Amino acid sequence: MAKNIVVFKLYRMPDKSYPDQRFKFSSDTYETYKSLLDIAVAQAEQNISNIHELIIHQRTADNDQDMFKKHMLELEELYKSGDHNVLSIGNDVIFFEPVNPFDSKYTTFTLSGLNADVKYYPAGGVSDNVWNLQKQQIELWEQNLKNIDKHLTKLYDPESPIQWNTEQTILQNMMFTSKQEKYPEQLTDADKQLHALNSGAQFIENMEFVAQLPDIANGDWPRDTKAIHFHASRNPVKILEMIQQSLREWHQLSALSEQDRMQNVCEYCKQFWWNWADTDPRGQGFGSC
Repeated sequence: MAKNIVVFKLYRMPDKSYPDQRFKFSSDTYETYKSLLDIAVAQAEQNISNIHELIIHQRTADNDQDMFKKHMLELEELYKSGDHNVLSIGNDVIFFEPVNPFDSKYTTFTLSGLNADVKYYPAGGVSDNVWNLQKQQIELWEQNLKNIDKHLTKLYDPESPIQWNTEQTILQNMMFTSKQEKYPEQLTDADKQLHALNSGAQFIENMEFVAQLPDIANGDWPRDTKAIHFHASRNPVKILEMIQQSLREWHQLSALSEQDRMQNVCEYCKQFWWNWADTDPRGQGFGSC
């Protein structure tokens, strides 16, 4: 029987900020992410079924790109070290209701939607071909990183060979490849193009129970929402406040059904977002991440 492992991460990085102030990292940011982690772990332990082991990778990195790459490689090492189902969760993914991500219906590498903060590596379900794709794309990623300025400011230039979310793009390609191997007749080249455009194409076996805050802000979330990905990089301090208040809201709804509770929590988050959207330090809405 495969061992079910849940993995979180918390990295220390040198203080930095980008010229447009869309993202920054400091000791205060680290402490905010630690607070997010404490909540996310407690909620995961309470609501994710059949966990055999919960691991927190506490590491250091030179910058966020280095962090993303190191974590990808460490998850691969963990997965290959035994007969393991590995579920990797971001610190800003909060599970409100019980769910079993280790359900046997998930047999291929998958994300939640197209987002990288919930990724699942089922035992026996990630082929050498998928791992080789990751290796090849990481090598290209590393080469491109050598060719941009040391402060990584070009991560926001549309012409840059890499972007801030390069890790997510690699994982999306891995997911498509994994599912195409199992369902070649259902995943055509046209589907791949839709996927690449982030157009909302639905994937077989995808973990759709995680609602994305950008979708919630626009009034859209899965009917069977069990968890919310809060996209904390937009404003960690404010997102931490939103999470804390959302949990207080959830606790006041104990008389309702799971689905009705989550409907109310999502509505609350939508309103919370629009009450402070104009003060988002990135100066932009949820249209891009």
